[in-house]
Amino acid sequence: MLAASMQAQPGVYALLLGSGVSTGAGVPTGWGVVTELVRRIAAVEDPASIEDAASNPEKWWHDHHGEPLGYSSLLEALAPTPATRQGLLADFFEPSDDEREHGIKTPSRGHLAIAELVKRGSVKVIVTTNFDQLMEQALDAVGVAPQVIARPEAVNGMKPLAHAPATVIKVHGDYLDLGCRNTPAELDQYPDE
Repeated sequence: MLAASMQAQPGVYALLLGSGVSTGAGVPTGWGVVTELVRRIAAVEDPASIEDAASNPEKWWHDHHGEPLGYSSLLEALAPTPATRQGLLADFFEPSDDEREHGIKTPSRGHLAIAELVKRGSVKVIVTTNFDQLMEQALDAVGVAPQVIARPEAVNGMKPLAHAPATVIKVHGDYLDLGCRNTPAELDQYPDE
């Protein structure tokens, strides 16, 4: 559907965004979140090993928990419900007052430049692997109200791409969406189609 829509609109592009655009705004990558969470666990479970946990989180986790380290299983262990995961992850994606004052965890120049391309009509679709809402905030700042697709069920009610001012497709979901699938059990519940 995405390819056909882009083909039908010469000069209109889709853009793929990864964590690099958000790291420039002070938001950690998914691996950065995992590393910090393991460091925090080490601070509680074995304070003498914090440096080891920070330098080699996979080894530290395996040595202390007897299983491979994974984002999904780590979140399941630390925050078993969607609401507790949302609270746990908010610190990584939402700026404190001091961070906001210094432009940290707010839309970067990259986000704002992309938003301007959308406003001009050059970019119609943004596909992102990011959990944060910085792209949506940048679009809002330039007066574009995008439709956001953050989980498979949202596709059923979306406007056709040609009729939406912009579409942001969040392939890994949005940390604020309590229906987002994060844990192994939740990931096993994806629909077959």
